[in-house]
Amino acid sequence: MTLLFLDTNTLWHRRIAEALAARVATAAVVPEAGLVPSVPRFSEAGPLTTFAIRLPRGWASGTADIGQRLLARLVRRLAASLGERPVLVFSSPAYRPLARFLGEHFPVVTYTADDYRAYRGWRAVAEAEAELARRAVLNVYVSEALRQRAIAEHGIDPARTLVSPNATEPRFATRPGGRPAELADRKRPVVGILGGLSERLDLDLVARVAALDRVGTLLVAGPVSAGAARRAPWLDSPKVVVTGPLPHDEMHRYAHAVDAGLIPYAPTALNHAASPMRLYDHLATGAPVFATNACDQINRLAAPGLTVLPPHHLVEAIDSALAAPARHERRADTLMWSARAVPLAGAIEAAA
Repeated sequence: MTLLFLDTNTLWHRRIAEALAARVATAAVVPEAGLVPSVPRFSEAGPLTTFAIRLPRGWASGTADIGQRLLARLVRRLAASLGERPVLVFSSPAYRPLARFLGEHFPVVTYTADDYRAYRGWRAVAEAEAELARRAVLNVYVSEALRQRAIAEHGIDPARTLVSPNATEPRFATRPGGRPAELADRKRPVVGILGGLSERLDLDLVARVAALDRVGTLLVAGPVSAGAARRAPWLDSPKVVVTGPLPHDEMHRYAHAVDAGLIPYAPTALNHAASPMRLYDHLATGAPVFATNACDQINRLAAPGLTVLPPHHLVEAIDSALAAPARHERRADTLMWSARAVPLAGAIEAAA
């Protein structure tokens, strides 16, 4: 079996493709928007083979015919070079035109890692999702909330579905030497939010946590959106450290530097259906994690050190826990992308 993953333009898609490539032959197509189409550029990163191709702007929009016709040619050429029909793994409903151009010749798996309908500019996403889901031999969702909605709305067979949550990397389970410079002289305990601040978060809750006497430092490891900045005057507090944008390759250093992780999701549809990488990043470090009950996957997860409560109770729980902060036992190996790839590869092989 060979997988052709379209595409790995996001970190979470790249990580699961890399994990699959460690178990089965996997190649990834990485479309890039440009003025002039290009021939594919071949590269290898570990076991994952990547083909980057420049397509006309709008290749993932409602006017994608030209770009996705070029993608269809590339898929056929790659299949011919492999000497077999690869299983196509579509990571977005934007690939509906490509599926139509290729017809029924290739088995299709959908891999849904986001609630695309929650974003602006995705017109008719529900129809595209439904068409690809009915065409697929297997539909993979990163959360049970996304899976249940697809079953209810698209009428697909539950037996052709699988939940494969997002995950973390081994560096989050191995403590690095030293602390980040921004925290070198900061008072502990440190409560940390990985990924930055945006309107997806309960900013009033974060303000209440920052105001706790037992909190030495509140770390925001990432950028602050303009909308969040307008609603968060407490960001100017001397207790608060905001790093600004960080490469994900550095995020583990900040995750290990916190004494408690905070996932303060606000109650939105997008958060309800999410599979937060930051959850698994925090859990792998062994630090206690405090989360609101706005995310279905977090609510369902029974993990050592994870406390999930409504916002008005969460502040009290954090205050009590910080009186004697402690790391917890964890099975970090079960939180890794490599662990997700085992049942996922088996399910794809059985379905295809």
